[in-house]
Amino acid sequence: MGKYAFVVLILLSTVFSGCLFDNEDAKKCEDLDAVELVGCEFPEFNLISDDLTPFNNSNIVSQGRWVAYFSAFWCTHCKPTIDALDKAIPEDRMLVFNKYPGEDYDNMSEWKDNMEDELNRSISRPFIHAPMLAENLSVVAIPHVILVEDDTIVAVRYGLWDDTNSIIQWFESPIPSSGASQEMQEDQS
Repeated sequence: MGKYAFVVLILLSTVFSGCLFDNEDAKKCEDLDAVELVGCEFPEFNLISDDLTPFNNSNIVSQGRWVAYFSAFWCTHCKPTIDALDKAIPEDRMLVFNKYPGEDYDNMSEWKDNMEDELNRSISRPFIHAPMLAENLSVVAIPHVILVEDDTIVAVRYGLWDDTNSIIQWFESPIPSSGASQEMQEDQS
């Protein structure tokens, strides 16, 4: 009987070791820098957009590959980035998230209206107040672009990025690159 108990104990430890390993990986993803998040699960969220539409992981994940764009209304070098992203990313595949907490930063309708005025065109993207989500994703630099597929972070780019064609290629790439956008553009020159 002792021999069978030993075999059962070995089998159980093998089965449960995978579960423990997965949980440890999930915890590690919470404390990583932006680019290191590639391969991690995008955090759960349930937020309301500027037009009072609810968004969460379920209704955005069902659309396939999508972009989580983090920025702020006062960010001047973010305007060319959102302009290029809005032109490049397919309809209903990008959410615009505000990174900053507080009452001075939570009026998403005002931010969207200002962006449309400054770009002299409409933007048909949801603007969402999401400082806690930004914090969970270690968003420090803005603009900050996260490519998500099947609830997994596929790539992360940050900094000014105004080349619409490179954004289209990045979005469609089977292996999109991650890192500081300006440094990557200089490498391609």
